[in-house]
Amino acid sequence: MWGVPQEVIPFLKLTQNIVHYLELPLTSNFTVFAEKVDNLTIYSGSDYPESQLEAMYQAITGEGVTCNGTCENATINATIPGWGDGRIHLLVVSTDAAFHRPADTGYDGTPYPYPANVTDVLEAANETGVSISFLFAGYDYDWDGNVTVNDIYQTEPATGEIANATHGIVYTMSSNSSEIVEALESLANATVGDATVELVPVGDTYGIIASISPSVLTGIDLTSTDKVNFTVTFTAPAGTSLPSSIDFYLVVKIEGSEIYRIPVHVVIS
Repeated sequence: MWGVPQEVIPFLKLTQNIVHYLELPLTSNFTVFAEKVDNLTIYSGSDYPESQLEAMYQAITGEGVTCNGTCENATINATIPGWGDGRIHLLVVSTDAAFHRPADTGYDGTPYPYPANVTDVLEAANETGVSISFLFAGYDYDWDGNVTVNDIYQTEPATGEIANATHGIVYTMSSNSSEIVEALESLANATVGDATVELVPVGDTYGIIASISPSVLTGIDLTSTDKVNFTVTFTAPAGTSLPSSIDFYLVVKIEGSEIYRIPVHVVIS
């Protein structure tokens, strides 16, 4: 879980704002997780755009960034986010603004200190198998304070690009906080609603299994599916007989990442 992606001196006037801070590595301890969420404080960022690209990159990689000079306080320490095998890797970015780019400068002309761009985020996400979705509620303003855009795809086109490339979803929010829960529930259902399932033999079955049909099941909705069917054709090599049983695994994947490996024992009679 990561702090809200905001700016750091001299890109803001509030020192509490941070680009990336690891509050808690990924965990199954829901009590500790809830406590961390309850104790989070959100700050304004105090300038525009904001540092979502670097925050996403650090959340995925934990690589860290060393900053010098006037931006020394912007250094991000390396972390271990805790992405692991056998999990669905989701990153949800809550934002209301466009993204800073590496070529940007601060209000006093100081170069923006962070190097991550859209390509870096996409490469890191694809390498780690992370799907990035967005909760967006905000507007784009002109210098007179007039609303000019309230569409995230116009405010920050890279939002749609990143979500599409990583199989994520963009949710637009109003000021109603209940929409956050609804969006997260929708995202969870969408994530487990398009799984693949494959029946994989265990051990040396050469010459014993003639075919498995289908070779893989796609588009399986894990929220409503409790049974899948495969047809296995066995054959005994010349001069031999079939074994009394064969073991398989049902391998379940989401976005190419294996999340379940279920043992299946088949008795041949």
